[in-house]
Amino acid sequence: GRAVRAWRQEKDHPWDVIFVNGTMATKMFKQFAYGDSRYRFVFGAVTDPVGLGVIRSFEDYPTANFTGMCHPVRVRQRLEFIRQCLPDARRIGYVYADMPQSRSYLEWLKQALAEEPFKHLRFHFRKVPFVKSEHGHLRMTQLAIEYIRELDGKVDAFISPNDQLGIQKSYSEMVYREASKPLVGLSRKDVVNDWGAAMSIHPDLKESGKQLAMMTVRIFEGEPVSAIRPRWPDVAYAFNLKKLKRFGISVPPALLKKAGPDISPDPP
Repeated sequence: GRAVRAWRQEKDHPWDVIFVNGTMATKMFKQFAYGDSRYRFVFGAVTDPVGLGVIRSFEDYPTANFTGMCHPVRVRQRLEFIRQCLPDARRIGYVYADMPQSRSYLEWLKQALAEEPFKHLRFHFRKVPFVKSEHGHLRMTQLAIEYIRELDGKVDAFISPNDQLGIQKSYSEMVYREASKPLVGLSRKDVVNDWGAAMSIHPDLKESGKQLAMMTVRIFEGEPVSAIRPRWPDVAYAFNLKKLKRFGISVPPALLKKAGPDISPDPP
């Protein structure tokens, strides 16, 4: 409803660029103006722009009027991060919300797990319904508790889902409280802000902001959207030393070095 109201209000303004943030916003504005040469769109924080149909691939230049950056790091990068930090882990718990972002990410996971070098990993998937309200993430977290408790004795670690459940403080805190296994987070904050995750490989949001700004500037300067290739985000790392110690995890020094200041508590 908000998207419809915004479009009705703004569609007749001669905007140089329209920036859409997130999967749902991008999905809606695609319905309004995909392929309409009067409008130029830059998207950010979208899980699967290929699946949404706003771009063909990350290797090709746009064929319509949308370009931008997706949000998650590539699934294989995340699985490789788990393999490096938790080399003995074989069984992974993954509780997710039933929403478009999750469905795309789930397919990527299943494809990657069928290939080397990740065939040894066994994911235990559990699904909670998507709760559509301002505080829906709190309800989804409550619904996820039973699955975290059930899986705790069956898995070696949990990873946060790439959706509106996994990005929330309430979810990370709940997993840390209810489980005896470490959580591999989705963002920087759920690690360094001591929400509950022990470690994370995540999008470098500062660098993503710069890249999206440059895409926008190029359109301001007259370049067509079709000349601006969409991008995956650069990655960053975060570690919580207190939680690593609790779970007996020894992270490779090279990864700790890449985390730079994103280590909490501050190393001695």
